[in-house]
Amino acid sequence: MIQGSTSAHITTGPDLFNITRSCSISYNMTGNSDPSMFAGNEFLDSTVVFSNGTVVALSHTEYPGDKYNNCPGPHYPHCWTVTTGLMISYDFGTTWQHAKPPPSHLVAAVPYAYNATQLASGWGDPTNIVEASDGFYYVAMWNRNQVGLQAPGVCMMRTESLLEPSSWRGWNGTSYGTTFVSPYHRSNDPHWNPAQHLCKVLDVDASVLNPTKCSPFGLVWSTSLKLYLMSWSCLSDGPFYMTSSSDLIHWSTPQRFYEKSMLSPSISRHVTSIHYPSLIDPRAPLLYKDPNYSTITSEPYLFWVSFGHSPYSDGRTVWATPLRIRSNKA
Repeated sequence: MIQGSTSAHITTGPDLFNITRSCSISYNMTGNSDPSMFAGNEFLDSTVVFSNGTVVALSHTEYPGDKYNNCPGPHYPHCWTVTTGLMISYDFGTTWQHAKPPPSHLVAAVPYAYNATQLASGWGDPTNIVEASDGFYYVAMWNRNQVGLQAPGVCMMRTESLLEPSSWRGWNGTSYGTTFVSPYHRSNDPHWNPAQHLCKVLDVDASVLNPTKCSPFGLVWSTSLKLYLMSWSCLSDGPFYMTSSSDLIHWSTPQRFYEKSMLSPSISRHVTSIHYPSLIDPRAPLLYKDPNYSTITSEPYLFWVSFGHSPYSDGRTVWATPLRIRSNKA
C-alpha cells in the first residue's frame, strides 16, 4: 500500500489487515518550481505491480503557485493546477523514479498553461488502474473546474503500454483518440490547437455528483454483477456514491451507499468527515490472480479515510468496512 503524501512511505504486510508503515522514505516530491516540468508536489497513486518487482504508478502532481513564489493574489482555489505523471519502481515500491526525465514523464494535462487567476484545474486525482479483457489499462481522472474549452468532470483514459507516458489516450466522445501534450512553449507552433487535446467528461447526474466537487476514487470489476463499479466522494463530508458501467463510458444513476450516520458511536466520535472510498477484495490475488486488487466478489471491503479532530489525537485513519453487493434487479 501507498499513502497520500509528498513524502511517500510504503506499507507492507502478509495481508491487507496486517500491515506496517515503513519509516523509510520511498520517494520525496521533486518540488520543481517550473510548472512546465510537471514535477512540483508529487503524490504517488494508482499502482500496478508485476511479478518481477516492477511497479508502475501514476502521480497526482500539484503545482501550488503560492508555494513556488508564483502567485500574486489569493491562493487556492486560484494559483493551483494539477497534472498526471508516470513513476516507476524496480524493487516492489521500495524506491521510485520518474518513468522518463521530466517533463517527458507527463501522462495527462489540460491543454492550457498555469494561470494564477484560473480556478483550480487540470487532470489529476486518478483512480486505480484496471486491466480490461481487451488488453488495455483504464483509469478515471478528474478536472475540477472549467478551463478554456475543457469542461469540468471525469475523463476516462487508457493505454496498452504502461511504461510509456505518452501512450495514454483520453475519450473524445467517439473513441480513445485524445492525446495529452504539454501546453507550454507552443506560441510558435502553427499547428497548436487546444481543441484537439480535450477529453469528453462522463455524463453523470450533475444534480447528485457536481462535476466541480465530486470525483471517483475507486474503479473495480465486479465478478458477481459483470459490471465495472466506481466509488465516488465529494469535497464535502461524504456521503459515498456508486455508479456502474459495462463499457466504462456509460454510467448508471449514482446510488448513495455509505455515510457518516451509519458509523457506530464508538467510531463516529473519532470522525469529523469521511473521504476517499475504494472497494477492495482481499481475496483478489488468490481467486483471480489479481495482485492489484482491481477485481471484487460480491463481498468486498470498503476502504475509506476519516478525518479526525486533531493530527495529534485522531488525525486521519484508514478504515475497512465489509460490504455485500447486490443487483437492483435481483
